[in-house]
Amino acid sequence: MNDQIAAIVDALFQNTVINEETLALHEELMNNCQEHYADLVARGETPEDALEIINDSLNGMKEVIAEYPRREEPDAAAAEAEEAPEEGHWVFSGAEGIRVHLRDQDIEVLPSTDGRIHLRCDQPDRISWTQEGGWLQVTGNDRFRRAAELVREEEKPSDFSLDGILNYVGRVVSVFSRQMSSGGPLKIAVPGGMVREMDLNTNSGDISCQGPIVETLRTHSTSGEIEIDPSDDATMSLVTAGSASGDIRIRCSAAEADLNTISGDVYTDGAFDTVRMKSVSGDAEFRGSVITLSIQSVSGDAEAVIDNTSVTGVDAHSTSGDLTIVLPEHTDAVHAECSSRSGDCVNRISDAGSSARVQIRAATVSGDVTIETR
Repeated sequence: MNDQIAAIVDALFQNTVINEETLALHEELMNNCQEHYADLVARGETPEDALEIINDSLNGMKEVIAEYPRREEPDAAAAEAEEAPEEGHWVFSGAEGIRVHLRDQDIEVLPSTDGRIHLRCDQPDRISWTQEGGWLQVTGNDRFRRAAELVREEEKPSDFSLDGILNYVGRVVSVFSRQMSSGGPLKIAVPGGMVREMDLNTNSGDISCQGPIVETLRTHSTSGEIEIDPSDDATMSLVTAGSASGDIRIRCSAAEADLNTISGDVYTDGAFDTVRMKSVSGDAEFRGSVITLSIQSVSGDAEAVIDNTSVTGVDAHSTSGDLTIVLPEHTDAVHAECSSRSGDCVNRISDAGSSARVQIRAATVSGDVTIETR
């Protein structure tokens, strides 16, 4: 992909509200321009001339894109509020991406009602932020370092009596305790149609996303739980969630979803094209519509209850857990393969042969396998 072409196309949509229709138009236009550019260069045009030709060809698209809803522009009062927010409250506009890396705080994403991005944190010195190149980046500060700095700033005791020393030690302990407490969550209020991508990370906190849909959503918590349940029902391009020991619960629609946890459970409900779910020692459960589904668990159970007859493939694996795959009653042209070394295999699907439209594969070493319609 040519980065300059991508920048030209992205610039056309920079003030356009993001929804399913504009996302589809953006993707189609991007693919067409990239292919046209490659063809021009292959025919002998210089890269500079090819870029100019592409840019000229997009002049007519500006009027077409201008017909779609525009993002809200902050008024003068909003701009003034951005300059002097209350302590622990920051206001931003113009960011198309949000990236967060915290140590132990929870992250909560909520809808914004005024067309601007709001950050709220009840311990302002716990985070730092920068806004550059269309990205708002939020980073958690090192609590140990900050605690040490504040301790050094504490006035040394002038009275070296026992009471004076104990009073100083008490102040130091109080400062250190305040800094080492996890505090409240980082709350991010996001307006619909402004932010295209979010990348949310925390070491030991939970992540909750109940804001508007973005095009790409990536989440990761080392030991916390992740819940994604957007405030609108538009379709994302990509959603990912990863946790070492926390549960993952997803309720949304996306073209692609990739969900992984080591010792937690994974639950997914929604409409997707492609879903990959994996848990080492937890259960994995899918409910909704999907075209292709991969669901794996080493020692947990895996269950897929599929609503749509347009599904084309389900691949389920477990070492010691049970596998259950349920298709809609009128799903036709299905080929199902199931195996278990020491468990029972029950296949209630009429087999249409190895070249059937729908391919189901379920394998476990010591668990039971059930494939049926409902």
